[in-house]
Amino acid sequence: MQIVAPKKAKLAAATMEFEGLQAALALKKEFLKAIEDKLAGLQEQLDKKGEEKAALEREVLNCENV
Repeated sequence: MQIVAPKKAKLAAATMEFEGLQAALALKKEFLKAIEDKLAGLQEQLDKKGEEKAALEREVLNCENV
């Protein structure tokens, strides 16, 4: 029993540390997901603005050719 008790204590400490790290990881993953979602929205806006720019450039060329 003298050998088992210290190992159980180490296991309990390691388990607590692991659970704390898992909780911190979960928070970081949520934060990353929010950033990725925001980035996706910004990328969508950029794509739309690029399309609008291209349409306006075509319109300018059409006006110049008239």
